[in-house]
Amino acid sequence: MAFVHKSRWYAAAVAVIGLAAPAAAQDTYMGELLKVPYNFCPRDTYEANGQLISIANNSALYTLFGTTYGGDGVNTFAMPDMRGRYSMHVGTGNGLTTRVQGQTGGTETNTMTLAGMPKHEHIALMKATSDAANATTPVGNNFATTPAMKYINGTAPNSNLMERGSIVVANAGGNQPYLIVPPLLAIRYCVKAFGIFPSSN
Repeated sequence: MAFVHKSRWYAAAVAVIGLAAPAAAQDTYMGELLKVPYNFCPRDTYEANGQLISIANNSALYTLFGTTYGGDGVNTFAMPDMRGRYSMHVGTGNGLTTRVQGQTGGTETNTMTLAGMPKHEHIALMKATSDAANATTPVGNNFATTPAMKYINGTAPNSNLMERGSIVVANAGGNQPYLIVPPLLAIRYCVKAFGIFPSSN
């Protein structure tokens, strides 16, 4: 009879009869963020939804988090709030602004204003004809040719070509906010309440 190591035997039993292997807290660091695809956070974890946690009942975790993510630092501290957010590493990237631990920012929507747009011009097009003018009113008519190929604005003899601003291009748009959230998949973030206490060295 061949010898089977206990751990191999146990793994085989788990595979055959569908046993759930016990969670090993010592295999993870306390305070780790865990992503899960189901509709609850596993035992011994907290939802990463900004909830306030008792310092008295979680003193070790408070030692790691402090009030970086919220709380009064006397009775409570907060879990990171990952709802509607993506994570970003701390520090200053090349050519970027500095991000500090626990900093939040960004917005889901934005509204473009004239002040925020690059300076630019719109071209105004006029419907015209190459025929000679045969009317003195513009109502229901098109621009026609003139002897000097000029459209006059002002009183002779000081008149000149039609001045800038004689034709106005109307504003368009409704100042409605537009969505700036990239394609996403909502998934649940949890915080490990127990595990190895991480060392910084």
